[in-house]
Amino acid sequence: MPTNTGMKLVAGFDDMPQDTNGVTASAQRLIKMGLPDRLDPDKITLAVNDLRAILSSFESYPDEHLNLQNAILRQDFREAREIAKRVGITEKDLLANGGQLWGVVVVIAIAAAVLLEHD
Repeated sequence: MPTNTGMKLVAGFDDMPQDTNGVTASAQRLIKMGLPDRLDPDKITLAVNDLRAILSSFESYPDEHLNLQNAILRQDFREAREIAKRVGITEKDLLANGGQLWGVVVVIAIAAAVLLEHD
Protein backbone atom coordinates (compact mmCIF):
# COMPACT_ATOMS: atom_id res chain seq x y z
CA MET A 1 0.00 0.00 0.00
CA PRO A 2 1.52 3.33 -0.98
CA THR A 3 1.91 5.77 1.85
CA ASN A 4 1.32 9.47 2.00
CA THR A 5 4.31 11.72 1.39
CA GLY A 6 6.06 10.90 4.63
CA MET A 7 3.04 11.06 6.95
CA LYS A 8 3.31 8.46 9.68
CA LEU A 9 1.28 7.56 12.71
CA VAL A 10 3.66 7.33 15.65
CA ALA A 11 2.67 5.49 18.82
CA GLY A 12 4.77 4.52 21.75
CA PHE A 13 6.11 5.35 25.16
CA ASP A 14 8.33 8.25 26.12
CA ASP A 15 10.30 9.12 29.26
CA MET A 16 10.54 5.51 30.37
CA PRO A 17 12.90 5.73 33.36
CA GLN A 18 15.82 3.34 33.34
CA ASP A 19 18.62 2.87 35.82
CA THR A 20 21.85 2.16 33.97
CA ASN A 21 24.64 1.38 36.42
CA GLY A 22 23.35 3.95 38.89
CA VAL A 23 22.70 6.60 36.24
CA THR A 24 19.06 7.45 35.65
CA ALA A 25 18.23 7.65 31.97
CA SER A 26 15.09 8.08 29.92
CA ALA A 27 14.15 5.94 26.94
CA GLN A 28 11.57 5.75 24.16
CA ARG A 29 9.87 2.81 22.50
CA LEU A 30 8.09 3.88 19.35
CA ILE A 31 6.46 2.37 16.33
CA LYS A 32 5.99 4.40 13.16
CA MET A 33 3.37 3.31 10.66
CA GLY A 34 3.19 4.80 7.18
CA LEU A 35 -0.33 5.96 6.41
CA PRO A 36 -2.00 5.56 3.03
CA ASP A 37 -3.08 8.58 1.02
CA ARG A 38 -6.67 7.66 1.80
CA LEU A 39 -8.67 4.83 3.33
CA ASP A 40 -11.04 2.72 1.30
CA PRO A 41 -14.08 0.72 2.45
CA ASP A 42 -11.97 -2.44 2.76
CA LYS A 43 -9.79 -0.78 5.42
CA ILE A 44 -12.90 0.24 7.36
CA THR A 45 -14.07 -3.39 7.28
CA LEU A 46 -10.68 -4.48 8.63
CA ALA A 47 -10.92 -1.81 11.35
CA VAL A 48 -14.42 -2.92 12.38
CA ASN A 49 -13.26 -6.55 12.59
CA ASP A 50 -10.28 -5.54 14.73
CA LEU A 51 -12.38 -3.43 17.07
CA ARG A 52 -14.98 -6.20 17.46
CA ALA A 53 -12.26 -8.71 18.36
CA ILE A 54 -10.65 -6.31 20.84
CA LEU A 55 -14.00 -5.41 22.43
CA SER A 56 -14.89 -9.10 22.74
CA SER A 57 -11.56 -9.75 24.43
CA PHE A 58 -12.12 -6.85 26.88
CA GLU A 59 -15.58 -8.23 27.72
CA SER A 60 -14.33 -11.81 28.11
CA TYR A 61 -11.13 -11.04 30.04
CA PRO A 62 -11.53 -7.74 31.95
CA ASP A 63 -9.09 -8.72 34.71
CA GLU A 64 -6.49 -9.88 32.21
CA HIS A 65 -6.75 -6.54 30.39
CA LEU A 66 -6.06 -4.74 33.67
CA ASN A 67 -3.05 -7.00 34.13
CA LEU A 68 -1.98 -6.26 30.56
CA GLN A 69 -2.16 -2.49 31.08
CA ASN A 70 -0.34 -2.73 34.41
CA ALA A 71 2.41 -4.83 32.81
CA ILE A 72 2.85 -2.09 30.23
CA LEU A 73 3.04 0.56 32.96
CA ARG A 74 5.75 -1.54 34.66
CA GLN A 75 7.53 -1.69 31.28
CA ASP A 76 7.22 -5.47 31.35
CA PHE A 77 6.54 -5.86 27.65
CA ARG A 78 7.35 -9.58 27.68
CA GLU A 79 4.55 -10.17 30.21
CA ALA A 80 2.23 -7.84 28.26
CA ARG A 81 2.86 -9.87 25.11
CA GLU A 82 2.11 -13.12 26.96
CA ILE A 83 -1.16 -11.73 28.31
CA ALA A 84 -2.09 -10.48 24.82
CA LYS A 85 -1.56 -14.02 23.53
CA ARG A 86 -3.79 -15.46 26.27
CA VAL A 87 -6.64 -13.02 25.59
CA GLY A 88 -6.42 -13.31 21.80
CA ILE A 89 -5.36 -9.84 20.71
CA THR A 90 -2.06 -10.43 18.95
CA GLU A 91 -1.59 -9.41 15.35
CA LYS A 92 -1.95 -13.08 14.41
CA ASP A 93 -5.27 -13.26 16.28
CA LEU A 94 -6.59 -10.10 14.65
CA LEU A 95 -5.65 -11.41 11.20
CA ALA A 96 -7.46 -14.67 11.97
CA ASN A 97 -10.57 -12.64 12.85
CA GLY A 98 -10.58 -10.83 9.52
CA GLY A 99 -8.70 -7.76 10.68
CA GLN A 100 -5.23 -6.38 10.13
CA LEU A 101 -4.51 -4.06 13.08
CA TRP A 102 -6.35 -1.33 11.18
CA GLY A 103 -8.83 -0.92 14.02
CA VAL A 104 -5.97 -0.02 16.29
CA VAL A 105 -4.41 2.33 13.74
CA VAL A 106 -7.74 4.07 13.04
CA VAL A 107 -8.53 4.56 16.74
CA ILE A 108 -5.04 5.92 17.49
CA ALA A 109 -5.22 8.24 14.47
CA ILE A 110 -8.64 9.56 15.52
CA ALA A 111 -7.51 10.06 19.11
CA ALA A 112 -4.35 11.84 17.97
CA ALA A 113 -6.30 14.10 15.62
CA VAL A 114 -8.78 15.02 18.36
CA LEU A 115 -6.03 15.65 20.91
CA LEU A 116 -3.97 17.72 18.48
CA GLU A 117 -6.89 19.86 17.31
CA HIS A 118 -7.08 23.16 19.14
CA ASP A 119 -10.14 25.38 19.25
